[in-house]
Amino acid sequence: MLLFLFFEREIDSVLDGLIYGSMIGFGFSAVENVLYFVGQTTPSELFLLFFLRAFVFGMLHALFTGLVGVGLALGKFSRNLTLRIAWPLIGLVLAIFTHALHNFFATLGGEHLWYTVIGISFGLVWFGVTSVVCLWHENRWIQIHLAEEMENGVLIPEQAFDAAHFWKRSSLCILTDGYRITRQRHKLLHEATKLAFEKQRHTRFQVTEECLQRIARLRVSVKELSRLDPLFQDLKLSQRKPPPIPPPPIRRIR
Repeated sequence: MLLFLFFEREIDSVLDGLIYGSMIGFGFSAVENVLYFVGQTTPSELFLLFFLRAFVFGMLHALFTGLVGVGLALGKFSRNLTLRIAWPLIGLVLAIFTHALHNFFATLGGEHLWYTVIGISFGLVWFGVTSVVCLWHENRWIQIHLAEEMENGVLIPEQAFDAAHFWKRSSLCILTDGYRITRQRHKLLHEATKLAFEKQRHTRFQVTEECLQRIARLRVSVKELSRLDPLFQDLKLSQRKPPPIPPPPIRRIR
């Protein structure tokens, strides 16, 4: 909750809520596990507990706090006041319910542990599907909002497409593009993504003049960085005709 209060501007999408919420769960789980491990008296008990808590149930707290993070993010991006309050409460209630259900079956032990394993499996599927759907929407928003920047010459098409491509804008592309190219293009793609999300925030909430000033500053920065792009300078970007930009979504969070 404190993260969402003090670093609210860092939450740009529902995916951010899921990721930050999950990271908090991982941190809590790590501390809790150490306390559990220290209390074991025999190596066999320690090994069994380590296997269960670190591997079998390792994702549990991340799933619980991920639910809260998704609820907080949905509340932030909702226009309707009722939903702004309801979504965080729904996320919290679901986290408490799933945690209590897990503890119930874990306490019973024996064959009932299979119910917890099945529950974890469903949780992992939910986590994966939610991440993919959120990432798809995030990439779509970036494409939509950078279309204007391509038309105005702030970015060339392939730079905009790379900013809207998760692999390209993340550090993972070091595996395909190499360290030098990835390092030199990181700021460009990061600033272009920030520009897209700032425009998304303005479109959704019609926020203050300060938001428009941030958009203008980011636009200038992105244009400068795009000309310093090593692929642009090496003439490796073809500047081909861009494919059609996806239409804005009809249905929005209210």
